[in-house]
Amino acid sequence: MKALVIGALRRIAERLRFPAREEVLLLAARRLARLRPESRAFWAALLAPLYPEERRAERLDDVDEQISTLPKLGDRLDVLTERLLGTSAGASAIVQRAMGWLLSSERFPLTAQRFLFHIPESEWNRCVPDEARALVRRWQGESRGSADSLGPLRCARLPPWLAAEVQDAPLAEVKERTDVSDRNFVASELVSFVTADVRAELARMFFSVPPEAFRVEDRAIENWAESATLEELRTIHEKVLPCMGSQIDDALAALSIRAVELGDGDLATSFCAAMEGDDDRHQPELEIALALGSFSDVERLVRPDLEDEDASGMLEMVGKSLKSEEHAARFAELVRGAARASNRLSAWASVFPSLSAEARESLSAAVADTVKEALREPPEESDGSICRMFPWMSEESLCDVWRERASPEAWRPTIAEITPLFTYDRRYDNGACLDTLLLRLGGEAALVAWARTLAELDDWFSEIGPGPEEG
Repeated sequence: MKALVIGALRRIAERLRFPAREEVLLLAARRLARLRPESRAFWAALLAPLYPEERRAERLDDVDEQISTLPKLGDRLDVLTERLLGTSAGASAIVQRAMGWLLSSERFPLTAQRFLFHIPESEWNRCVPDEARALVRRWQGESRGSADSLGPLRCARLPPWLAAEVQDAPLAEVKERTDVSDRNFVASELVSFVTADVRAELARMFFSVPPEAFRVEDRAIENWAESATLEELRTIHEKVLPCMGSQIDDALAALSIRAVELGDGDLATSFCAAMEGDDDRHQPELEIALALGSFSDVERLVRPDLEDEDASGMLEMVGKSLKSEEHAARFAELVRGAARASNRLSAWASVFPSLSAEARESLSAAVADTVKEALREPPEESDGSICRMFPWMSEESLCDVWRERASPEAWRPTIAEITPLFTYDRRYDNGACLDTLLLRLGGEAALVAWARTLAELDDWFSEIGPGPEEG
């Protein structure tokens, strides 16, 4: 329970300036002492970057000392990763120690990969080259599954000299595969992450097999499509596609989207036409229409989504992709016809930044009515859309949201009902909703007052007895 309060206080502190932030940080810091050592270090790492510069280094040094005292390597790496995500300032000594811990450990803990992703490039350069190579080799060797072994290529901040060595290694891995389908699948997973020379060799191997070999290899084609050249897309279209059989809509969608990215609308349309399922074809067709700038086609394709209660993501995608203010305004008017209020709000939130002040004003009454309607929907289905629309809501609409979603008067005063109020999640992650409301309606003073309320509720719960994390 106490960790939830500290998390809420941290989120609030991030949105405040000093001196208002100072009080909220103090409320959070007072709660650290009752946590277990690993949780205390974790939250201290998250809070430290929020302090003023003149006190931040001292806080970070204290976090590094706490990390070193944790008995479990997994906990140390978990906290250190959060420390690096906040800031890598002054972290060199503890990072180098952690890299040594991994080299000497019997087996990597599950948290090792996440830590390795976030090691700054400068820290790899500080390592003895052979130790850096050994650490990457162990990382790959201890990864669970072939996709995880690509971690150093996908996400790590390796220095160029080390990255080049890692990028050259996959070719040997592919050549070791004796089964053609297995070899092509592995090659397709690796192709986006290797050097140009290695990619050329992978491509030669990939397309040297008879087209019939791809008959059950739609996953390999789908993977390859993500980074295919236009020439490779045409080869797939002309030679491979006729031999692939049916039920390959996912691969065709990936090929179509890549063709759109490379500017060949005709080829994208041809891939789309080969798809068997109307639902699978829908998004690629929309992306083609958006890329070609044909709003009449966009309007025709998006109309079914206006009636679909689960189509908010598709409407958002369209709103974000429109390239002209004229099309954005036409789409905003079209969204008035969406059957579900939360879908209207999510679509408007994506397109409102592209609208003129006049266009926004013309929709203000519709937005206000839609907010009222969305508030009658279940919170877990509507509050995400409501939050995204906050910047464009009137104060009257914000007050409506406060009364229905956030005001303590909306809750019965029992433990079961107070708990969702003070965590403000109701089984979904939307804590920033309340913070944004308070900041917009009452400014920093209102947000600080809410932080005090959280602390008071936490103290009240503590009087009942320690929670499982505090014992």
